[in-house]
Amino acid sequence: MEAPADLLYKQNTRSKCRRISLISVVVVAALLVLIIPLAIILPRKGRPHGLPSSVLLPLYIYPSPGAWDPLHEVLDSHPLLNFTVIINPEDGPGPSTEPSGDYVVALQNLTTYDNVRVLGYVRTHWATRNITEVMREVQIYSGWSKINSSASSPSPIAMEGIFFDEAPSLYSTQTFDYLQTINQAVKNATGLAGNRTVVHNPGTPPDARFESLDTDIIVAFEQSSDYYHSDKANITTLSLDRSRYSFMVHSAPAKDGSLKSLVASMSQRAQYLFATKLTSDYYESFSKDWTSGTHSVRIVHTALQPKNVRGRLLFLCMGEVLPDLALFPSQQSTNEPVPHRMQKTTVVVPLYIYPLPSAWEPLYEGITNISPWKWKCSILSHPHISFIIILNPHNGPGMDSSLPDATYSIEIPKLNAFPNVTTVGYVRIDYCRRPLESVKEDIAKYAHWSTVDGLGVHGIFFDETPNLYSPDVVKYLTEMNQIVKTEQGIVGDRFIIHNPGTIPDPDLASELTDQAPDLTAVVEDSYANYVSAPLQERLATLCRPPHFARHNTCYIVHSVPRKSQAQLVKYLSHRAAYLFLTDRCSRFYEGFGQGWIELLDTVGSAR
Repeated sequence: MEAPADLLYKQNTRSKCRRISLISVVVVAALLVLIIPLAIILPRKGRPHGLPSSVLLPLYIYPSPGAWDPLHEVLDSHPLLNFTVIINPEDGPGPSTEPSGDYVVALQNLTTYDNVRVLGYVRTHWATRNITEVMREVQIYSGWSKINSSASSPSPIAMEGIFFDEAPSLYSTQTFDYLQTINQAVKNATGLAGNRTVVHNPGTPPDARFESLDTDIIVAFEQSSDYYHSDKANITTLSLDRSRYSFMVHSAPAKDGSLKSLVASMSQRAQYLFATKLTSDYYESFSKDWTSGTHSVRIVHTALQPKNVRGRLLFLCMGEVLPDLALFPSQQSTNEPVPHRMQKTTVVVPLYIYPLPSAWEPLYEGITNISPWKWKCSILSHPHISFIIILNPHNGPGMDSSLPDATYSIEIPKLNAFPNVTTVGYVRIDYCRRPLESVKEDIAKYAHWSTVDGLGVHGIFFDETPNLYSPDVVKYLTEMNQIVKTEQGIVGDRFIIHNPGTIPDPDLASELTDQAPDLTAVVEDSYANYVSAPLQERLATLCRPPHFARHNTCYIVHSVPRKSQAQLVKYLSHRAAYLFLTDRCSRFYEGFGQGWIELLDTVGSAR
């Protein structure tokens, strides 16, 4: 059945079993201008294509209260974008073995982000500085890991490497030995975390004979944007993979179009990028408009998240372009940090599968050989995950009886026996065109199930709810919701879910405030459709408090590339507290995809 023409973004893929096509959201990269995760530019004639990159941020700002807040805002809003942050307390760590109290607090906060690694600044003065002083500063940074041993410092300061500034570019056996020695000091520093990343900053392409050193990242360009264009011939001679290089550009062009072209060009040869429009003091301040402005940025063939920041600092951070328009941070480089922390999330399962023998087995404990895959235990092996399971015997509770058939009557109590499972019944309302009396009958049937031990459902999932306002719609939905909340046969919290498949308009949400659903599926779509600019713009505009926030929104996703799924789940967990994703590209809810266990393992990783 087709949805009304005025219903935005709704998939017309409902089957006889009413498969909702809830959305699997795609992770998005926005071109933040100021500390901005940068994006791959939409291919255009004469313009280079952008490649996946990360932010390299020289954070030479003293962390007085609030001074690093602009950075935290960007990290919070772009959890899938990887940042390598260089801190420089006093032209190095300073003379003391411990940083100031302000630095301790600021670094403990910064190192809680899983998409951030923090490096310490050490100057080598082109390999002429006393190597003993250089080694001492490496050890000071390494020693910061012990600061958390006191009760006043509950979190560790996990420095993950060293940024060696003023590294030499001209080769000699003395400079080679010097760099080899300080590199080894970093790699052997037990107080440094992660891969103990070593960055050299000669600011220009170094002699190729330095390539045998175990340097992880080389800043092969640090100059103005004008000089970058004039030095392209030198840059093209770089022989290592782009994952080994960083470019840092100041005095960048003010026009967005020119900036995008510059960044896309830089990304062709370097994975770690920094750009700023500032012409002096490049690394020592945030501008007032650090987090203001919006802009639509197109990535490869797909327009992604339009939200974007315009300001003085410009960072470029791109995700890895995956098949089928997927975009996520690169995981191929061992130098990259883990993207971001999974937030605690409830898994919503549209279980539109008749419970033939073994059909529901992927939900239960044990290893099951369901061709063509082997399933390991799901619900019991993930006791910390909450599940909402939508039961849909026959496009609703069915017509023939007030109780489910014998097979359902055996299987539903098994689900209700799990303490981490909430079952809800499926009811279709056809965008308020279905007679309300018919909807009431379905609710009453589900309520009657509770007369049999173990069969009661804890709420109702209303499919095909409208997203546009009218007085009649408000009256219909209000009465419908009131019936559920007052129906004694619906057990537990009498949880109400609306599925418009898109974000409802503000007028409708405002009018339903007193009888609002507990949860709204704000997206129901394919993975590819989710990344479209119109849908992202609509979500950015309408999916926000006071009516919609993380706690009362749901994304359900189909047709998700498996290699993209884990990253997507993590990203979405910051947007919605209720999720469902599947790699199935048809009959999305009538079987378990190959990525089912991976979905649960990812959701279960939340701390």
